[in-house]
Amino acid sequence: MFTLPGLFALLVTVYTRVHEISSWLRPLPVMNLLFLVGCSGLLLDIRLGRVRPQACPQLRLVFPLSCWMLLSPVLTGGGVASVVIPTTVNLLLFILIAQGIQSFRALQGTALVILAISLFLGVVVFMQARNPLECILLNASTPGDTSGRSDGRPCEAASECRDEEEPGEDYLCERPGPFHTTSVAHGRVRYLGILEDPNELSMALALALPFAMAFVSMRRSVARLLLLAASFAIALPVIIWTESRTGQLVFLAVVVVYLVERPSWKSLLIAATLAAPALLLGGRSGSDAESSSLERLEAWSAGMQMFRSSPLWGIGNSDFVEHFYITAHNTFVLAAAELGFVGLVLWTSVLYTDFKIVVTAMRRYQGHPEASVAYLWARALLASLCGIAVGATFLSLAYHPVVWAFMALPGAYYLAARNHDPEFRVTFGVRDLLAVTGGAILWLAILQGYLRARGLQ
Repeated sequence: MFTLPGLFALLVTVYTRVHEISSWLRPLPVMNLLFLVGCSGLLLDIRLGRVRPQACPQLRLVFPLSCWMLLSPVLTGGGVASVVIPTTVNLLLFILIAQGIQSFRALQGTALVILAISLFLGVVVFMQARNPLECILLNASTPGDTSGRSDGRPCEAASECRDEEEPGEDYLCERPGPFHTTSVAHGRVRYLGILEDPNELSMALALALPFAMAFVSMRRSVARLLLLAASFAIALPVIIWTESRTGQLVFLAVVVVYLVERPSWKSLLIAATLAAPALLLGGRSGSDAESSSLERLEAWSAGMQMFRSSPLWGIGNSDFVEHFYITAHNTFVLAAAELGFVGLVLWTSVLYTDFKIVVTAMRRYQGHPEASVAYLWARALLASLCGIAVGATFLSLAYHPVVWAFMALPGAYYLAARNHDPEFRVTFGVRDLLAVTGGAILWLAILQGYLRARGLQ
């Protein structure tokens, strides 16, 4: 398939930001070229009959959602220029995955690439975590940026780095890593670009783990068992070192959902054993944790106030931080505040349809040996989607490319399953729309009541 090389290169670039790390790639329009290669490959596959132009259920929702994301700033009197590129990137990435992958072999190849990229990031951050604290000179040209470069001096606190500070310079005391990565908040490991937030990095690593478990479930071999062992050996310590409570919960969700297919003492024991290190050793505690929790509640309260000020179309795409000092730390609050009730329903509908596809497939193919591959990948995707649902409760993921890539995978799965089983069909109809709309109204009411009970409304 001609779509896959461009898609795989695009996924590598989106995750690793290699075009920003490499000095000789930085001047080039790498993302534009890769999208051109990927879209050209998709058109060529369609022309040659290798894929058929058929829409998965989510695609009928993603188009109006993307249009609404572009329209919302216009409706609020803001500028649309700043949201065109991220919205287009997410839409094209979704189309390439959900339309360009129409076989289980291609789906497995994509899952393997995502897993490999995640493990690469895990290794980079693993190396960062093992380095001692050093003085990090911040980039003076970017105010508020917490990244920088080590000057080689060991430290225990940032004040030690400022003894010989020149005018205009500022230092942090953090752990340096490969590719000029640095930790944040005195040791919380992280990557670069869209994964510079430790919470989002830990989530991205956890979301890929069901793929490793699916490969082993399909066929046990030494190589696949080693892949599974390496995946957990890399991802679990990194999730702990990010000190992310959300990362812990996402890890717990994907492990439990994948392993507890049929609840038993054995499966529960395995899930608890794997989740215990992240729960016991990861995350922050004390005053930092309490302060973080209070900040999130305040952000939710601010988001609800923004929603009430413009309940239909919101305050405008990406304008939350223009009205509050931090982001919403909740995808549904963010969508309601920035995109209004229409945007909230559309975004939730895409996630709802993802769940509907994989749950329907699991029910249809469970207990049928001839459809074991379809069942196992539905199970893996369900675990990843549950991780996204947990992460969306505590992080702002409405426009995150990694999340959009994962939400596109059930669409690819749907077309692959339909090619083998034409009677397999999932739709998003009026009843589904009413269910999502009713759920959104109920969720907004519950959140409003909770914030009021906490004295924040």
